[in-house]
Amino acid sequence: ATGLSGWQGPPAADDGCLHRLRYTGRSARIIDGFKLHHNGIELFFNFALDQDAAQNRDNYNLAWWNYRWTHNYGSAHYSVANPDEKGDEPVPISDVRVSDNGRRVMLVIKKLKPVDQLRIDLDLRDERDKPFTERVYMTIHSIPCEGVRDDY
Repeated sequence: ATGLSGWQGPPAADDGCLHRLRYTGRSARIIDGFKLHHNGIELFFNFALDQDAAQNRDNYNLAWWNYRWTHNYGSAHYSVANPDEKGDEPVPISDVRVSDNGRRVMLVIKKLKPVDQLRIDLDLRDERDKPFTERVYMTIHSIPCEGVRDDY
């Protein structure tokens, strides 16, 4: 378990502290890794997903943006395609590939590029039909070369 609290935490909290960890006796369902490919992002789950839900592109919402680096703290979101324009851009998914065991999902993105911030919202279900929603943020520094093995 990890935790970080800074400017967003409770007023009396210390920076970098873990506020609460409660053992429930249940297994946690999490995204436990990802891999960047030349044509998309592969997500790894520690549980099996419902195949139909996982294959539905409408269950994923992606957006990306860059930041403007200045001497001031913080930045608005700036367009990846038009760097002088403020705002996020939706990222279209051209295909979703799910592994046979339902524990890996490849989001195929035709024009993947380096960005300061990529947000992925997932609205899925596990193999027992329990909802699984998650939000993932990542930075893409560079795109791997073509030729990565595809096991789907």
